[in-house]
Amino acid sequence: MKTLTTLYCFLVITIFTFLSNNSSAQWEMSSNGITGGVNINSLVSAGSYIFAGSQGEGVYRSSNNGASWTAVNNGLTQLSVYSLCVSGQSIFAGTYLGLFKSTNFGAVWTPSGNGTAGSSIYTFTASGGTIFACGNAGLFKSNDDGANWTELTNGLPSDFGPTAIAVTGSGVLAGGEVSFGGAMYKSTDGGCNWAISSNGLTSGHITCLAVSGSYVFAGTIAGVYVSANEGANWVAANGGLSGLFFANTLYSSGGNVFLGTNPNGGLFLTTNNGSSWLDKNQGFSGPQYVRSIVVSNNYIFAAKYHSVWRRAYSEAIGIQNLSSEVPDGYLLVQNYPNPFNPSTSIEFTIPGNLPVKLIVYDDKGSEVAVLVDEVLQPGKYRVRFEGSNLGSGVYYYRMTSHGFSETGKMVLMK
Repeated sequence: MKTLTTLYCFLVITIFTFLSNNSSAQWEMSSNGITGGVNINSLVSAGSYIFAGSQGEGVYRSSNNGASWTAVNNGLTQLSVYSLCVSGQSIFAGTYLGLFKSTNFGAVWTPSGNGTAGSSIYTFTASGGTIFACGNAGLFKSNDDGANWTELTNGLPSDFGPTAIAVTGSGVLAGGEVSFGGAMYKSTDGGCNWAISSNGLTSGHITCLAVSGSYVFAGTIAGVYVSANEGANWVAANGGLSGLFFANTLYSSGGNVFLGTNPNGGLFLTTNNGSSWLDKNQGFSGPQYVRSIVVSNNYIFAAKYHSVWRRAYSEAIGIQNLSSEVPDGYLLVQNYPNPFNPSTSIEFTIPGNLPVKLIVYDDKGSEVAVLVDEVLQPGKYRVRFEGSNLGSGVYYYRMTSHGFSETGKMVLMK
């Protein structure tokens, strides 16, 4: 009997430990196979793989959502990888000395730097077959899948050092530094001509950019700015961010924008276009230095100094799975409490593996926050809405999914 009891306890503890370690209710280190002490500079997702670019160890690849990693450096002669980018079927690696490309998910890399020879490539963006790259030698563009690159200079000052690039609905934004501080430039003709677009940007050079719908976010060495008109005007967006920090990276997923900072801030999330930021550092250990972020296969991954970490994406953005029992149909429940101050919860059910959107609007019909924008498994869910940075009044929350649409009314009373 004692042996059976001991075995039973062992099984219970083992199962509990397994579930705890895989629930991703907070960040968990996911660096098995990555050389200890190496800096991870960039993360991207392509196909069923996650790729990590490192400082001095080349590119690592994971085929099991970060559970283990393998170096994939065949043909990669420069192993200090600053940036990674996916464009169609190609993966690009920006290194200390030049560009490399793989068309077979990292199995083989070939040089892809005609026109950028000798350049260190800091970041990329790709849109509609066009790739833009920022490097220490300037700003470049390729229209032929990286075979040839053209330097873009018209309208840019000679001392402009581009470090961030983003494509919006009306053009391309390039941020960086000049001798007098930070600067943002915009092109509406594919990068052929550029004009200053820094109105409202008052602190530090631009380090990163992200586009979320009609909003553009700019990270600087001293805070975050947001533009609601694609760069024409900028306003500071640092609510909930305490102390001085350096914005390392911005990442947009649906209506959610994540911010990775340095030296000790860590990772933050905004669901209301920068009106406020939520601390998402639960479970992190060691230096809170987040260099890169990517969302893939229902996980969010963060490159944090010498390691890669992961967390369930739905949990990271505040969606709580209450039940996995398959319901008969859709249901959107009245928020509780209502009226509320400053936060409230909204529950809903979905009957299948379906894309779901849950968006909050003000009484004028303007979007206030995106609470859910992803594919969810069938079940019952709860999401929290935070209104601490909003004024008293009536707000509406609308859930849409696969032909279903329903709206609820709630009152914020301060």
